[in-house]
Amino acid sequence: MFDNPIQVAFVIVMISMTCTGAYCAHKLTGDNPWWVRLIVIFPAIMGMFGPVLMMMGLYVPYEFDVLFACAVALLYALVASRFSCRPWLDIRNP
Repeated sequence: MFDNPIQVAFVIVMISMTCTGAYCAHKLTGDNPWWVRLIVIFPAIMGMFGPVLMMMGLYVPYEFDVLFACAVALLYALVASRFSCRPWLDIRNP
């Protein structure tokens, strides 16, 4: 099914992005506006479609797709760290 190392890397990044997005969406509460919650969950939803389209033979990822997905996954990791006890970025201090 996934015979190319680029495809394997892409699927791994998409799964990590989906899991991180689900974690972020779980941590968001009703105190956050609906549009913020939608922005946070949307990349995770789209991350689920990549591997499915690959299995259907409708999508072939290339190196740039893996790099772009890694960039989104790293941004997601920064957002997810805000919900932990030790965030990577402290937005209160300049």
